[in-house]
Amino acid sequence: SLEENRLGAGGIAALLPFLKSRGEVYNLDLSNSTLGDEGALLIAEALDTGRVRILSLSSNGVTVKGLSRILASQHARHLERVGLQGNCLGRAEIDAIAQFLRRDDTSLEFLCFGDTDMDVQNRFDADWVDILVESLRSNTSMKEFHLDADLFEQRVDRNETNQSIFDRVSSAITSLVCDVSSLDALIKSNHVLQDMSWPPVYYYTLNPLPIVKHALDINAREHLPTIQKIRLKLASMYFRDEIDLHPLTSMNATCIPRVLELASTSERCSFVIDEDTNLGEYTIEEEYNLNGVYQIVRNWNVHDLFSYPSRHQSRIRKLEADVAALRQDSERRIEELERWFEDAVRRLEAENCVLIKENKRLLSVMYDDRLEGVYPSNKRTNRDSKFDDVF
Repeated sequence: SLEENRLGAGGIAALLPFLKSRGEVYNLDLSNSTLGDEGALLIAEALDTGRVRILSLSSNGVTVKGLSRILASQHARHLERVGLQGNCLGRAEIDAIAQFLRRDDTSLEFLCFGDTDMDVQNRFDADWVDILVESLRSNTSMKEFHLDADLFEQRVDRNETNQSIFDRVSSAITSLVCDVSSLDALIKSNHVLQDMSWPPVYYYTLNPLPIVKHALDINAREHLPTIQKIRLKLASMYFRDEIDLHPLTSMNATCIPRVLELASTSERCSFVIDEDTNLGEYTIEEEYNLNGVYQIVRNWNVHDLFSYPSRHQSRIRKLEADVAALRQDSERRIEELERWFEDAVRRLEAENCVLIKENKRLLSVMYDDRLEGVYPSNKRTNRDSKFDDVF
């Protein structure tokens, strides 16, 4: 750890040969070392030849120039934890971070940044949250993403209140980890992110976000496969209130028991405030959700839902399905044969026309030869006529 040693860019330049020769440094803490962009560029140069797992650059006056170079270095993909709080972050820096988070090869699991050195004219706004949230939708490595609370102070140059910004941020975070707008949206939500100490989640809103906290808690159960996390979110968040059953109505009736199990047994996360201490905490409890079962039974095909066929009926249905498939196949083959016969007839008719024309031509030649033998037109006698002299 070299934090608060005021090394500056000159100190990093002196350390650069050592960093390059190490090949890999597990933890490089350079917090509050007055590096600036010049020092950040030297760190990026070290990352071109060696790996760093944990990198802390807090309170170093780093801007997009140094940050972009670090994130574009050859071994930046091996970074697992990065601390950037206290640097001068703006829209350009946010875009650089978001672009890095969209990469398929990143190993980054922890990111913390803040903006305490910024003047109030350039405070963090909700548009930046939208950019970061979109970059995290396809990210499969990030587990902890922390923001400083003072990033969300009111902006004096806009007619936005704290609550309006918090509402936008809350909506964006909710859609990221537990989008219940549709079944497909919930399945495609982020199931890796485990901790987001963003102010709307934990600090400022009067009504915190239990659904987000619950989703993050499910994501943190690393012993569960992703499919099991999705099922927990379906049971606890999707099968509540008014739900869209259209994606489920086309499912096979044999899947109904599993659907009913998900709809009936779930977890509920609530935020409870202690009256004595005025402090709140999240609690997660198991419960039975009869509302989901009611909606499924009410909207599904009741006959298919509850009429389980016997073995004899199943055999009959199987044979009927096989007969229908054979009938469809025979009809297809008959259509193919009919098309083949039609094509064959057309070809034979064309060949017949050619033969008829050829036959007519040969008959005409033979008739002309016969006439030439009966009435020779070019033969003359060699005898002189007695009338030759007269004329």
